[in-house]
Amino acid sequence: MYYPKSQITTNLSTNGKEFQIVGTSEYYIGSYYKTSDGKFFTGKTPQDGSNRPLSKNPIANLNNQVSLVDSNTATSTNTLPLSYLSSTKSTVILPSPPQGNIVFPTEEDYTDQQYQRHFLKHNINNIYLEVNLQTYNNFFTLNPSVQYQLYTAIKIDWILVGKPIEVYNINKNIVLLYEKENNIRGFSNFFKGRYLKFFRPTKNKYYSTKGGELKVQDTNENYAGDYHIFPIRGVIMEGRFHTASPHRILIPFEGKKIENNLKPPILNREVGTSIRKNISRESGY
Repeated sequence: MYYPKSQITTNLSTNGKEFQIVGTSEYYIGSYYKTSDGKFFTGKTPQDGSNRPLSKNPIANLNNQVSLVDSNTATSTNTLPLSYLSSTKSTVILPSPPQGNIVFPTEEDYTDQQYQRHFLKHNINNIYLEVNLQTYNNFFTLNPSVQYQLYTAIKIDWILVGKPIEVYNINKNIVLLYEKENNIRGFSNFFKGRYLKFFRPTKNKYYSTKGGELKVQDTNENYAGDYHIFPIRGVIMEGRFHTASPHRILIPFEGKKIENNLKPPILNREVGTSIRKNISRESGY
């Protein structure tokens, strides 16, 4: 496209990480020129060699923007370039980093049997943060009052009631599927196996298994006996009731191949009011 000289700013330069060459992940260092419609090209002028198009790196350019807060009203926020600073007496601040929030389900959510959880993923450090709906919306809509350039907004469904092992597996699969479909690393690690967070029993507060469903997290033992849900931590634990004495975390598993590689339960090991009997590997449990 032809641009008149009056619409071109020439002899500009960059020291790197401000621009990338379009179509590559390569940062550009050197001379460039800018057109009146906001486009950038390599070279001092349009006549300087092969002019390749450049795109701005949004993360690097975050530092070139500030949030302006009027010192009299403290209500208006706009994103302005640093070049504006010398022409205003208003207080200037950068957008604050997001704050994490624990959002508890409501009674209506438990009636619906599920609710939505919201997260932010830091695009550089691969760190995850759980946030409330308002914070999620600010980042999802690219609100200039937040550091939206640095984070990706995530929303998932979360099951709250049902059969504990089924709910555990459903929530786990929701997380793993989102991680795979969106090609993000470490999202499932954020949960640390706590896929029954905020779970609420509908009838019994304790359950039992004959084996072939749960294994002990630390020992890889095929578990048989009573178990309960600790919803604050979001995990399954051995024993009929939750007590102050140490008791182990249990993890659901599926398939005979996995089961055949598990250790059999320990003979007559008592936890709270639960006594578990030895079940041999050949028993099918």
